[in-house]
Amino acid sequence: MRDLQVFGWRPKEGFWNIRRILGWDGYGKGLRRAFESFTSDTGIAVSFHSVRNQDEMHHVAGTEAFNVACPTTDRLASWLDSSLIAPLDEDRIGFSRIDPTFHADAQTVIHERRYGSPNIWGGVPGLGTIRTAPRWTLPGSA
Repeated sequence: MRDLQVFGWRPKEGFWNIRRILGWDGYGKGLRRAFESFTSDTGIAVSFHSVRNQDEMHHVAGTEAFNVACPTTDRLASWLDSSLIAPLDEDRIGFSRIDPTFHADAQTVIHERRYGSPNIWGGVPGLGTIRTAPRWTLPGSA
């Protein structure tokens, strides 16, 4: 999207200015501020489709198109077998900047290509920029 904006072209609607995310029930509401910040910064809207379980996620991914899906890593092989995912471009996503401690999930690499990103269970990736991300502090910290 930003590459297209360099040339003075910015689509008004459609695929280019919306990111569809398939994730877990309850996460969309919790990420609303991050989605709003991302949209404000980029002009790209976020549509979050929530599901209750892995089977529902696999089914929905097979019937609708998403930019990002959040299956657990032990399901990536079945997603690949169903042609629901494509390998990540590690250079494009800056994978080398991720702490190597998080590289160890062998289930994200299939046939020497990476299909999932490192994660921490219960953690959720944020959308936005460092410039606009809210500062979070733990209760009782300075």
